[in-house]
Amino acid sequence: MDSSIDTSHRLGTPQAPTGRRGTLLACSGAHVLHDGLTNVLYVLLPIWQGELGLSLTEIGMLKTIYSGALAGLQVPSGYATERFDES
Repeated sequence: MDSSIDTSHRLGTPQAPTGRRGTLLACSGAHVLHDGLTNVLYVLLPIWQGELGLSLTEIGMLKTIYSGALAGLQVPSGYATERFDES
C-alpha cells in the first residue's frame, strides 16, 4: 500500500477549510452576523428612544445614517472583493 495517500479525512482529523469552501463559509458567517445585527437594530431603536429621551425624528435620523452607511460601503466592498479574490 502506498504511504503517500492522505487518509486524514478518514481518521476524523479536523482540517481548516480552504479554497472555495472556506470562502463560502466565511461569507456565510459574515452574512449571518450582518443580518443578525441589522435585525437587532429594530429592537434597540425603541429602547434607545426611551432610555436616551430621543424624539422620533432623531431615531429616524439614526436609522437613515445606518442605512446610508450600509449602502455607501457596498461600493468599496465590491472593489475590495475584486482586488482580493480567492486566487
